[in-house]
Amino acid sequence: MPYLRYNVRMLFYRLRQLLKAHNAKILPSEHTWAGHILSPSAQALFLRQDTRDQRHALDVALALERNHAALPAENLDLLLTAALLHDCGKSLQPVELWHRIFIVLAKFLPEGWRQALLRSATPLAFPLRLAQDHPAQGARLARNAGLPDSVCLLIAEHHAPSTALGQYLQAEDDRC
Repeated sequence: MPYLRYNVRMLFYRLRQLLKAHNAKILPSEHTWAGHILSPSAQALFLRQDTRDQRHALDVALALERNHAALPAENLDLLLTAALLHDCGKSLQPVELWHRIFIVLAKFLPEGWRQALLRSATPLAFPLRLAQDHPAQGARLARNAGLPDSVCLLIAEHHAPSTALGQYLQAEDDRC
């Protein structure tokens, strides 16, 4: 019963997240804030993301700034840069609303089914590949933009972090 309760709670959380993304808006002051954190090449990557991903990235970065302000300034700067760009790999392909919905719903499928869909030639494979591959693609984009290796690593590992900073990023990403 607790497993079912957790899944129902998670499903409603994800639906709320989807509605928030669908109505995504960014204030000019938020773009200015991000511009103060990001280098010009990093800002170009941020702006290349669609509005939904920019909104999500801002929410993650603002939560990190609020909840981890006691970190050394250098670590916080790396973390905020990675937060603003952690999903930039999604910008390489158009991501439709149904892709986002399917990615969320697929998390509730048994692992074997997800793997079979991932290997298939059906339209359902694309969103699963996107979810799987965007961290590595984002890290490559960040590296090509001249960002530090530490930022590239945070982006590459944002779903499965190996560092404390990465764990902070993953936790806020999962919450936002």
